[in-house]
Amino acid sequence: MSLQATVLRAVQTAIQAIDDLAVSASHISRTPTIYSPGGATVYDVKTYSVKAVITSYDQKEILVDRELASDAKILVFHEQVIPKLNDTLTVNGKQYRIMRSQPTYAGSEIAFSTVQARPL
Repeated sequence: MSLQATVLRAVQTAIQAIDDLAVSASHISRTPTIYSPGGATVYDVKTYSVKAVITSYDQKEILVDRELASDAKILVFHEQVIPKLNDTLTVNGKQYRIMRSQPTYAGSEIAFSTVQARPL
């Protein structure tokens, strides 16, 4: 078994282990498609079902210019699209705007993304 396969299997095991913490969420991806100077940007909007685990930032992780105390650190387990800046997540009926997204790879495949999410 390759190292990548071993890591992916370990990630799947971890996902199953935290399944009681993970909740169903909705990821709304907004990709700009048309921009005309002076006009409004047109977005291609798609909605994806994902699993999410909401955590919070440690005090030492909060940087004055990047994170707010109200920001959530959310682990997003997805298979179709990587969350990106200005996408939105709806978790437990609460909406968040994605401020930053950091994918975690297992070889060439994305295992999950850690996002900084700001309540709307």
